[in-house]
Amino acid sequence: MPPTGVAEAIKLPDSALAIVKDVGRTFHCYHGLGPQTNVIEIFAKFNIEGGLEVVFKILESPEGKAGFKLHLLMSVFPNYGENAKYALPKIKAIKAGKFQREWDAMIKEIAASSGKEKMRY
Repeated sequence: MPPTGVAEAIKLPDSALAIVKDVGRTFHCYHGLGPQTNVIEIFAKFNIEGGLEVVFKILESPEGKAGFKLHLLMSVFPNYGENAKYALPKIKAIKAGKFQREWDAMIKEIAASSGKEKMRY
């Protein structure tokens, strides 16, 4: 059921974080990276605070292939623009293998971004 008011809408990021953190794994929980990927993309699209931290957790997941994870990160990090600059040392430390050229281009895009938008929630 969608949030009906401000109080419920503020709880939405917490509910989404539960999906990303993959807590409460039971047979009907959100297995795999699909739901986590969707939540991460929503966090990035709406510039939700805490989204950058959970993006890094995708790399630690035993599920999914490295290439798909790296492409997710390359599509998400630039959406944060200048807000992602504080994470540049951690982003630069990631070795992207055969995707290194695209990874380096993404780093340059983040470094050149301006116009810091206020993080939500």
